[in-house]
Amino acid sequence: HLVVVRMLRDPEGPAPWTLRGSLHLKAEDDEVAVTMDLKSQRSLRLADLLDARSMGSLDLSPDGRYLSYQLSDPGVPVEGRESWREIVQTKDGALVRSFRGEGGPSSFEWVPGLDHHRYSFVKRDKGKATLWVADLKGAGTVSVVEDVENFGSYMWMPDASGVVYSVSVDAEPKHENFKRYEYMADRWGGFRDKSYLYHVSFPGGRVTRLTAGAESTNLMDIAPDGSRLLFGRTLYGKEGRPFYEEEIHELDLST
Repeated sequence: HLVVVRMLRDPEGPAPWTLRGSLHLKAEDDEVAVTMDLKSQRSLRLADLLDARSMGSLDLSPDGRYLSYQLSDPGVPVEGRESWREIVQTKDGALVRSFRGEGGPSSFEWVPGLDHHRYSFVKRDKGKATLWVADLKGAGTVSVVEDVENFGSYMWMPDASGVVYSVSVDAEPKHENFKRYEYMADRWGGFRDKSYLYHVSFPGGRVTRLTAGAESTNLMDIAPDGSRLLFGRTLYGKEGRPFYEEEIHELDLST
C-alpha cells in the first residue's frame, strides 16, 4: 500500500512541525504479523510520476459535512484521459457519491441555504446546456434552466432563490474576405465575442436579462443579502499601455 502525506506549515508559526502515524487491526486480524520499516522496496520509476492520479477542484459543503473533488487519471494520448468527481464525508472519508463513468458532472457547486445536501451541475449537449440540482438524499433531480446556448459560468444567490449566469454571443464578421484589427487585443481568437449576464429564479425558472451593450460583462460577486451584485467590464482602445481600462459596476437587483 502506498501512503502519500502532504503537509503545510507556516514557517513563522510557533508550533513544532510533527507527524505521527498509527496502524489499527480488526479483531479478526489479531494473528496477522505486521512489521514496519523505512527500507526502500524499489527505486522510483518514471511511471510513478507520469501515471499518478491527480486531485483538484475541492469544494466543501456549506455545513462542512461533505467534500467534493475532481479526480483525473492520465491518458496517452490525452484524449484517453479520464476525469470524474466524487463526494465523501469529511469525518471519515467515506464515499457518498461517485460520478465515474457518467461523463461529468461539470461546473459542480453546492447549493447554499439551510439544505446542505443539494448540489448543482451542468450537462451539455449539442451546444446547449442545462443546469440541474440534485440531492444527496436521493430526492430527485430538477432543472434550474434548460437548453441555453453558449452557457458560461454561474453563481447561486445567497439564499438559493435563483442563479446568475453568463451567456456568450459570437461576433459576426464585418467583412467576408478580410479583417481589420481595431485594437491590440483584436488579434486574439474570440475577442469580439460578447458575454452578458442573466438571472433565473429557482424554483420557477423565470429568466431576466441583467446586462447588455457593446462591452462584455463578467460577474464578480453577489451581496450577502442578494440585493446587489458586482460586474466588471474591460474597455479597449486606450492609447498607451496597457491599452485598456477596467470598470466595476454595482447593479441593484431590486430595480
